[in-house]
Parts: sequence; C-alpha cells; structure tokens
Amino acid sequence: MPAAAPLSLLIEIATARSDAARRALGGALAKSRTAAERLALLERYREEYRAWLTHSARRGLAAAELANFGAFLARLDAAIEQAAAQAHEQALRVTEERARWHAARNRARVFEALAARREAAERADEARRERKQADEAAARFAATGPR
Repeated sequence: MPAAAPLSLLIEIATARSDAARRALGGALAKSRTAAERLALLERYREEYRAWLTHSARRGLAAAELANFGAFLARLDAAIEQAAAQAHEQALRVTEERARWHAARNRARVFEALAARREAAERADEARRERKQADEAAARFAATGPR
C-alpha cells in the first residue's frame, strides 16, 4: 500500500468529522436562535400584558381580577425564566459545537497540509532523479563522444 493511501484515508475521515461537526453547529445555531426568539416573544408579551394591566387598573379593577392578573404575570415570569435558561443553555451548546467544529476543521487541514508536503517532497525527489539521469546521460555522451 503506498504511503499516501493511509494519509488520504485520514484526510477523508477528518473531513467527514469536520462536516459532521459543521452540521451539528448549524443545528445548535438554529436551536439557539429559536430559544432566543421564544424568550423575546415572551418578554414582549409580558410588557404588553403589564401595559394592559396598568391601563385596566387606572379604570378600576376588582380584587379578584387584580389577583388573576397577578397570578398570570407570575406564571408568565416563570415561563420567561425557563426560556432564558434554555436560551442560555443553547448559547453554551453553540459555543461547544463551534469549538468542536474548529478542532475538527483544523485537524483536517493539518492532514491536508501533510499530504501537500508529502506530494511536494515526492515531486522534488522525482525532479532530482530526472536531473541525475540527465547528468549521467550527458556524462556518458561527453565520455564517448558523438557517434
């Protein structure tokens, strides 16, 4: 088996892992974006609801209505806390997946650079062999003279 075959296999594996890491990063980014959008929507809804509560309170509310508003806002705040925790968790996941992708991509690049160096060395060796053959042929020609 030529020396380049194991290296090309390593490049293929490293590239596949880099692609898989890139796809995982894309999935993590999508989930993070969704979690952030959900959090923003809940926060916007809370602000609208508080504004509506303030407006309603100015007109006058019964104690039961006020208690219902308060209970709903408490549930909404709990949902916002949960959504914020999920958004934070997803942001951390993006950071982890990005680091994995960078590491996998760098590993693939190292193998590709190694293959390029090996290929350049092989070309240089071939050029030296051809030069040596040409020099030997010229030396033979000079020693025997033209026929």
